[in-house]
Amino acid sequence: MENFIPKVPIEWKVPKVLLLGNLHPEVQLSALSQMSEKPELIILDSMNFWIDNYRETLDKVINKVDILCVNDEEALELTKKKTLVNAADEIQKYGPKYVIIKKGEHGAMLFNKNNIFFCLMASLYSQARPISYPEGFTLMSHSDIYKDSVYFHYSPSFKYSVGLEVAKDDYFDDEYSFFRFTYLLNRKNTQNSQSNLYFQLGLDPENFDRHFYGLHGDWETRRWFVGFGYKESFNDFEDFSEKYLQFGIAPYLGKYGDLHTWLMFKTKKNSLGDSWSTYPVIKFFKGDFLIELGYNNKTRTDAHLMYRF
Repeated sequence: MENFIPKVPIEWKVPKVLLLGNLHPEVQLSALSQMSEKPELIILDSMNFWIDNYRETLDKVINKVDILCVNDEEALELTKKKTLVNAADEIQKYGPKYVIIKKGEHGAMLFNKNNIFFCLMASLYSQARPISYPEGFTLMSHSDIYKDSVYFHYSPSFKYSVGLEVAKDDYFDDEYSFFRFTYLLNRKNTQNSQSNLYFQLGLDPENFDRHFYGLHGDWETRRWFVGFGYKESFNDFEDFSEKYLQFGIAPYLGKYGDLHTWLMFKTKKNSLGDSWSTYPVIKFFKGDFLIELGYNNKTRTDAHLMYRF
């Protein structure tokens, strides 16, 4: 489309509203220059390809429009800001009076000066867990034979989160905390499934010798779920590793707002123990709340609670 030259018919040269579709910025400038009068409202849609390769020309178009429409990743890339609120504020300095930031299946956000309007949407498909939103918070609690912990984190974007975990270690009879960082290495969406791969890192602010790193990931459809995790932990007592695999099925397909249920099997091993432990797990979630419970003689109770807000 770089060499496409639009020819606007005479009867279309005085529109009240002009929408510049997601095309080459030169094409958008050409269409805009053919207007006999300035439209009352000019809307621009763009994407990361134009941001990466034709930024100078794109900036000229942005300066001439009233509304810019981009998704959350593009808004952050365009402005080099860390949050969507700051990105929208920066874009308005470029010229547009309004900024629409699309958030995929979760809806969109409209910004104008100090005003923000949220248009929230929800998937009609069941998921294996609540959805994590950019600029959202998550509170989690986990308990098993080795430790009890509470973890609170903030997600500046969908790509990563930062937070604090406080733990009571039953195996080493110790208490400590971690500053934690989680990063989305890869996400793949298809029409019927989604897969995620994460890197995680934790560091005790009072004892840098106590830290951990690891990977965890999942693949899910409306009916099936597969997850895995691997973590290496280091401390003053004994270094150890943890690994797990998890398989699940949804016995029924709920709609948004329903109570969702997953029946699972989980097998895990902590190198502080002797062997793998396999046991049934049941998971419930509704809206932003999740609870997962498993039990066997080796691991005793394996409980996980999560709330997103």
